[in-house]
Amino acid sequence: MIAIAPTTFKGYSYEETASYPYYGPAERASNPHQCISPDVDDVYCTTSISYSLTKSETYSANVDITWKKYVKTGASFSWNTSASVSSTYSVRHPENTQAWIEFKPRYNVTIGKLVTTTYTEFFEVLYEEREDADGYSPSKLSNGQLQGIVKSYVTDL
Repeated sequence: MIAIAPTTFKGYSYEETASYPYYGPAERASNPHQCISPDVDDVYCTTSISYSLTKSETYSANVDITWKKYVKTGASFSWNTSASVSSTYSVRHPENTQAWIEFKPRYNVTIGKLVTTTYTEFFEVLYEEREDADGYSPSKLSNGQLQGIVKSYVTDL
């Protein structure tokens, strides 16, 4: 009698256990602008500072290219692979100072489990493997720009 090993196949999924908004660390989004010679009859400079920043999706280290599509489709929010912001901000700052813009980007975060299920040829579950995973998707405003908090900073020269 010849023994035949049963045929098995694997299924993959992502099960979200939580999602929440998260503000990443502030990043310098412009070059510094110096106020050396203020406006006439004033001790301040009014500087228009252009800034821009692009952020991309990120995942925990165990999420490889194969798993990314499962995390994206399993998240409870619309996934963005990247988002950018670009604008100009007017800053009034005193003589002998410099000013710049920092931007704190907002992400939508999903936390969950990568699930690998092994089935028999009759679709019976043999076993499941579960592994923690997370993904960060840059959040967009209704105009399509990266959502976040804009701050201006002024320091002495």
